[in-house]
Amino acid sequence: TSSNPEPGLLDRAWLYSRSGRLVLLVLVTIALTTLIYTVLGLSKIPYNVRELFGGQSSWWRVGFFSLAIFSFGIGVTIAGHRVARSRVP
Repeated sequence: TSSNPEPGLLDRAWLYSRSGRLVLLVLVTIALTTLIYTVLGLSKIPYNVRELFGGQSSWWRVGFFSLAIFSFGIGVTIAGHRVARSRVP
């Protein structure tokens, strides 16, 4: 019997194509922006927390904040992938 090991996580292709990843990022960013904006609109949220994002009509600021959250995760993923593939990690 030949024992072919399962391909590792780094050997597998990404789940989505480039355009599919971009669409997924946009959809998830919109969902996170909506969630944060909804939570900021709740009555028990302190005024100063709401003002961190510019108060009313600040959905675009919350959107940039959502993109910043995802950029941290994406950056760490890319850095980890490059280190794992490097000859001298």
